[in-house]
Amino acid sequence: MMRELEGDYYAKRLSISKKGKKKMGIIIKSKIREIVKKLDTTNTITSVADEVEEALEKKVEEDLKKAIERAKANQRKTLLARDL
Repeated sequence: MMRELEGDYYAKRLSISKKGKKKMGIIIKSKIREIVKKLDTTNTITSVADEVEEALEKKVEEDLKKAIERAKANQRKTLLARDL
């Protein structure tokens, strides 16, 4: 499980992976909760597990890697929405 570090804004978003490597978090749990609350019109979901944040982080990272490869294959240096 990842843990937050103390410090400024960027240090708070910097996390340690299971392998001890530092990496920047893209997904923010509080934002996930906001979106779930907004989308759940019946108010059935009352909380969001930590594993949801981790799974979304992994999925976004995988999608970005694929998009980067697509941009490279098309000989572009700019990542475009269509690469996703």
